Amino acid sequence: MLEIGTVVTAPDTFARRVLPVYEAALAGENFWTADTAAEVRDVGALWAGSGGELDVLLDTVTIMASQLMGAALRDNHLARHEHCPLVRRFGDACGRVAIELVQGFHRVAGRDGSAATPPTPSELALLLLTGQFAGTETSGARVAAAYAVVAVRLRGTTADVAESAFRRCGGPGTLTLLSGESGYVLLPAQSEEDAARACARAASLVRPHGMWAAVVWTDSEGVPQGREAASDVLSLVTALRMPPGEYRRRDVLVEYAALRSPQAARFCRRLIEPVMEVDVLRETLEALIAEDGNRTRAAQRLIIHRSTIDYRLLRIEQLTGHSPSTVTGLRALTAAYALHSLVAQDQGVDIGLGLARGA
Repeated sequence: MLEIGTVVTAPDTFARRVLPVYEAALAGENFWTADTAAEVRDVGALWAGSGGELDVLLDTVTIMASQLMGAALRDNHLARHEHCPLVRRFGDACGRVAIELVQGFHRVAGRDGSAATPPTPSELALLLLTGQFAGTETSGARVAAAYAVVAVRLRGTTADVAESAFRRCGGPGTLTLLSGESGYVLLPAQSEEDAARACARAASLVRPHGMWAAVVWTDSEGVPQGREAASDVLSLVTALRMPPGEYRRRDVLVEYAALRSPQAARFCRRLIEPVMEVDVLRETLEALIAEDGNRTRAAQRLIIHRSTIDYRLLRIEQLTGHSPSTVTGLRALTAAYALHSLVAQDQGVDIGLGLARGA
């Protein structure tokens, strides 16, 4: 049994103690109880007592848990539609473990009568994004009255480069939680418009590489809800294959509204299913969406004759009851296509960072 004050240089010893949580989640078992939470907090406290850095432990746990996830997907030979429940359980476990490790780590601070150690910027970002800031000992930590929650996806660049760009453009108080090719940034902006401009400046610093940024402005207490909204916007933008840029809810308003309504989302997915099952029809709809409904450019993109694309669009109308040649019809089909694609992807910023919905 490790005691606080024990010096251990390898974080693997501590990380292995929380792996049973992930194993149970991937097995479909009940992986979280009050006792489990307390045990995970103890691991964080013991790591703090050994003199380790919290980021090192969190990174080690993430790597080892990701290896378990990869093995589960390979060994179980699951169909694509079966990935979703598995990935969501894994994401839920990741979020819960991260929160308890952070709380346990900071629990140790201040036992000798000294002030509690304030969290690092990345730790503070995690606490705000998961709604855990108010109940955690975070003496000395300062938060803004309002933040723009920015869900970020990168292409061709690294998280470190993006973090540097956001800190330079976002000013003092900017918080980042980026890992790999995705993550979140909290900008202490005065409005969503100001935040979008800051994102545009940050994007200019990472060119020629691509960066997608979904921006939602909220007060500090609403950051967890802002995180979910920004993640949804970014997922829709990705599903629709929109180019790198800054996006808000108004840019995918119809798709966002449908996504937030489970009944509407199910209807849309059923509507588009016959089209998605036929490769040439799916590719035709994708091309038409990419070209903003311009049939001539869509035909050129597909390298087919105009009469061929007209026939395919007629077939889509027959299968769905919505004409992709009209503005209203294409809008409905675009929303349905986006929602169907989200289910097929089983991916999002929250899953990538191990944050659970409603955490």
